[in-house]
Parts: sequence; structure tokens; C-alpha cells
Amino acid sequence: MSDSTGPDGKGHAAASRDSDLRPSAVLLSTIGEIGEQITTICDKLGRAEAGVKTYAGALDKVGKDLSDPRITARRLKDKVGQMLSATARVAEQNSALQGELRSSNAEIGRLRQRIERLHSETITDPITKIFKRKWFDHSLDFAIETADERSRPLCLLMIDIDRFKRFNDQHGRRLGDRVLRLVAKALSDCTTGQDIVARHGGDQFVAILPNTEIEDAEKLARDVIADGLGLAHVFVGADFRFGKGRAGTAVDLKTFGKSMGFGVTIAEIIANDLGEVSSTNIRKSLSDGRPADAAAMLGHWHRIDGEVFGGDQRGRQLGYPTANMSINRLHPPKFGIYAVKVDVLTGPNTGTYDGAASVGIRPMFGENRPNLETFLIDFDGDLYGEHLSIALIEYLRPEAKFDSLEALVAQMDDDCARAREILATIGAFPFAPPPLG
Repeated sequence: MSDSTGPDGKGHAAASRDSDLRPSAVLLSTIGEIGEQITTICDKLGRAEAGVKTYAGALDKVGKDLSDPRITARRLKDKVGQMLSATARVAEQNSALQGELRSSNAEIGRLRQRIERLHSETITDPITKIFKRKWFDHSLDFAIETADERSRPLCLLMIDIDRFKRFNDQHGRRLGDRVLRLVAKALSDCTTGQDIVARHGGDQFVAILPNTEIEDAEKLARDVIADGLGLAHVFVGADFRFGKGRAGTAVDLKTFGKSMGFGVTIAEIIANDLGEVSSTNIRKSLSDGRPADAAAMLGHWHRIDGEVFGGDQRGRQLGYPTANMSINRLHPPKFGIYAVKVDVLTGPNTGTYDGAASVGIRPMFGENRPNLETFLIDFDGDLYGEHLSIALIEYLRPEAKFDSLEALVAQMDDDCARAREILATIGAFPFAPPPLG
């Protein structure tokens, strides 16, 4: 068994030659390289052994010659010289062998690290750096067998991030991955070295808790929620649902919160002349091109905030320079032309301006990436890189493709005239929608 945190992720940068290979292929290649290094070492040791035997034979022969009582001084000198030369050659060979063995040992160490990295990548989730499901399944079988054999308690803690796919789709994978890492860290920080923490699925986490009584497991769950995730209080609507099949109610959550150490406030459902105030109805109003109805439920105009980026300057060429903003990963309102109020939040031109905006894909120019283009009425200045807040006031018309640029410009003239008239009638800004009933 291993500890709950798994490999620490250090040293995971694979060599470039490994990047295009599957882990199994890299593992086989690495084992082959280790075999080659072992063969090389054996060859070097064989040559060293032969050298030692040769040296021993030379010493034996010199020893016999030196024991001859008839040996002359000159011959004695020659034999001593031969012995010293043989000793020097052996010392040189041994020194070279030591260097080669050190090099081979370093190479084997590098290859061993590669195998350890491959093993870590095989059992570790790359996003959260905790164990994968495969290792969890193996560990659970072992933990159950051990608990049965030793009559020891065993608990399993499971965490499921409700509606994670919707969150991931709406806010993007980068932010979704941060949430996964947060939950993994909270679970790992609250467990001990004997526990196994793993990512069981896309939004599911598990912890095997050997030698743990149910009361201690419940306390650990409270620690994960309160300390690990920092959850102190939750606000939900009366129609809130959670859990499998959305079977859990807001009242169930309140009961659960009491046992887990966090508070729950249930907000009553509010309604007005348009019906129940809910995020679903607000989104539907925006999708239907009814921004005033959405504002009546929100308590303020629906706004799109963002930074102005450079465009192709077609609007400037037509006499209508626009501020381009992305609506990527936002709930898109109905595509078309809107009368808008524009708050310039940064730069030398901060203030509130009337405007007309196009939300959509600009069919006149064959574009297919939705964005927001806003023309500020009676404005002259540079807004590139500045942050704007665009309030949708009234839907004027759908997007259209015109027969000519002249026809497009004529329609833009009419759109801006209508927007000016509409915005002149809403009174003080920000607009206060009718009170909720």
C-alpha cells in the first residue's frame, strides 16, 4: 500500500524521445536499455578479470625469478621494473574501469527514474496528482482482504461534485480542473499516510480508510468539508435539488449541513407578474430577446462585461466604429441588434454612454464566431484594451444579410435612431425595474 497523496509530480518531464510513445512502449524500451547496460558492465568486468589474471601470472613469474639464488643485480633490476610496469597497467585499467562503472551506474539510475516516472504516470491522475481508479480498485481489494483477515474496521469515503459537467461547460476546462485539484487537495490534506485517495471518475473522488471506525470517517468528512474546502454556509433556493437523480431537497441539505458543520439558508421562491423568478426563466427571457423581463427578475439590467479587443475595423470603414468583446462561455442572449447602455470602466473615457450593439455571428461578412460589437452614440475615442459593461435594454431586430453595404449602412442608421429614442425614455440610469410582486 502507498500513502494517500501519491507521487508528488516532481521529475515528470519526459525526455523528448519519449513524448510520442505510449507508456508501455517506453517501458519496454527502458528495460531493453537497462539490459544493454548490464551486458556492458559484465563485459567490462570480464575484461578486468582477464587483466587481473594476467597480472597475477606476471607476479608469479617474477616471484619465481626473484627466488633464484643465481639472479644477478641487473636481472633483479629488470624484474622489479617489469613488476612495477605491470602494477601500473593494472592500476590504470582499474581506474578506467571505475570510471566506466560509475558512468554505467549513473545511466542505470537514470533509467530507473524513468521507470519510476512511468509507474507514477500509470497510477496517478495527471490533473489532480492523486491515484487513478485502476490503482484504487487494486488497493480496495487488498484493503478488504486485510480488514477481513485481521478483523479490523474499514471505511470508504466518496465525494461527488454535483453538476460538474454543466460548470465545466459554462466556465471552461481550465477552471474546472482547478476545482478538481481543490477537492483532491482537501481530501488528501485531511487523510493520513495509511489512507488511499483516488479520482474514481470525472467528478468523483474516493478515499479508502483502513483501521477507521465509522465515527472517525464521519469526522473526516466534516473536516474535508469545513477545513479542506472551507465551507461555512450555503444559500440555496427552496427548489434546490442535489444528489443522484436530484433526489435531495433543500431541507435535506439543511439536515446534512447540521451534521457536517456548515449552515444552510433556504431562500423562498419569489414571483412577479412574469412568473417565478429563477435562473432558468432569466436565461429564457434573454434567449427570447426580452431583456426587460430578465431585468425585472434580476433587479438590474443584464450586463455583459469584458475587455475590448481589436477587430477587422469594418465598422470604422462604414462610419460605425465598434467596440468588440467576446461572449465566449457566456449564456448568449438572442442574436440580433439591441439598444444598450455602455459603462466605460477604465481609461480616460470612463462614463456612461448610449449605444447600439450587435450580438451574433455577423452573417453579412460570413463570420461564425459569436461576439458582441457595440457602437457608442456621440462618442469619439479609443477603447482598445479598456473594460466595458454593456447593459442590454431592448431587442431591436434579428441579424440579417443585406444585398449591399449601402443597405447595411442605411439599416444601421435606423437602428441607431431607434436606440437613441428608446434610451431617451428610460429615465435615470441605472434603470430600476418594476418591484417584484
